[in-house]
Amino acid sequence: MTPGAPRNNLTKIALLLLLLRLLSAALLLPPWAGFDEPYHHGYARESAARPAWPRFREILLPDGLVQEIRQWPLPDAYARDFAGRRYGAAALPPWNAFQGENYETQQSPLYYFLAGRALAVLPALSGIEELYLLRLLNAFCAFLVGVLIGFTARAVGFGERSWMPVAFVALVPEYALALCRVSNDALCALLVAAALAGTLPVARKSSKREVLGCLAGGLAPWAKLYGVVVFPSLCWRSFRARPAARRAALVVLWSVPLLLLAFFSWRIHGHILPLQENLLAAPAAPLLDVPWLRGVWTIAKTHVWFSGMSFLVFPTWLYLIPVLLIACGFVLTVASVPAAGRAAREKLVFLLVPFMLFWAALAYHAWRSFSLSGAPGGTGGWYLWGAALPEALMVLWGVALWPKGKPWALAGLGLFLLLSVLGDIVLFASSTGRVLTKGAGHVTGISPASLDVWLGDFLATRPRAAAIGALLCVALSWIVAILLIGKRRNGEEERS
Repeated sequence: MTPGAPRNNLTKIALLLLLLRLLSAALLLPPWAGFDEPYHHGYARESAARPAWPRFREILLPDGLVQEIRQWPLPDAYARDFAGRRYGAAALPPWNAFQGENYETQQSPLYYFLAGRALAVLPALSGIEELYLLRLLNAFCAFLVGVLIGFTARAVGFGERSWMPVAFVALVPEYALALCRVSNDALCALLVAAALAGTLPVARKSSKREVLGCLAGGLAPWAKLYGVVVFPSLCWRSFRARPAARRAALVVLWSVPLLLLAFFSWRIHGHILPLQENLLAAPAAPLLDVPWLRGVWTIAKTHVWFSGMSFLVFPTWLYLIPVLLIACGFVLTVASVPAAGRAAREKLVFLLVPFMLFWAALAYHAWRSFSLSGAPGGTGGWYLWGAALPEALMVLWGVALWPKGKPWALAGLGLFLLLSVLGDIVLFASSTGRVLTKGAGHVTGISPASLDVWLGDFLATRPRAAAIGALLCVALSWIVAILLIGKRRNGEEERS
């Protein structure tokens, strides 16, 4: 066996695990149960018919899509909105006309244009077929993010442990749930990852890679405004390029798209940051009035698990452990990587800055959201997976450099595997209406039923091919995860 073979094999297994987890999320999440999913889907379908950049709430959800959505069981909130049947309920309530304004038209237009073109060039599909097509395309984008994470881990010096950050994003449930739902998050995460991977300061520079990285960085905010977090790193990298002509070309690639986005956002929405809260002209709340600690906790727990529009949650302690593990990995990286030398410090700063800026952007969103509603919930941690590449590296870089870090990493990955298994069970049960809850969606158990009743109810919640595919992918992902963690725990020593 060649020296590079164990690393390559482990990375391939981790990527296989990631692919299976992404397919599991795309198929197991009930139809249109992702957060805001009908509205993202409606924007994409409207873009297929009329590829334009609409003003905020200028368009409605297509009536044909609304009628198709209500044919399938829906979480409670959407069942009320669309006059559809709830999970586990057999009877349809009386039909009410739905004229919902599409508030997702606040978003940057790139994803919706591309998704609309995909729907337009393909043969006519039903609403449910469009849903799974768009989810699978997003799963492909999220898989490419994992590929770039593995590539960048090797570039910064993970060595034989470059599989670890790939396994991390595979096993944190919210990564797949956030990026596979129909939305613009997966495209933004891919462009952010490509921008940072392409412009990472390494000894052997590739001009082609830097060009593609700067171009991806310029397009990232066109997918979602959060993509602007890469610009300080791109700016730093570009101005260190030689000769001057190359430096100027790199600056043009990322700055011109940003300026154009700001200009058109102002022309169309009247604001260069067209968040819904800004477009509704909410007065600015005093910063000291914002419940920041509660907002940070909301971001943290919805970063590791979010159940979509069912809003099901686990006991607090079950979130606290993985959140603390992520925080400890982050602290270990910041404390230990600078000792590895100047090159490592440069790479650390290059990745740390966009990750911290993403947190700053979430804080801004939380402030504007509180200004609009006065609700203390803040913003969602699922958005933070747009910075999946820097986060995965920041969490595990210190562990990878620590000679005794492997058992701790395996224990952490084992915990995330347990969280994924619990999440899969809850998603499976919730779509049949069998999850027992108390209070604000806190899961207390699952109502019993025979296996044939379970399967029959589950098959009725989505197309049969999607249901069978979900069960197969979930089971295979559990097996591959156990094999990966077990192989490392009982396998040969890693080479340095």
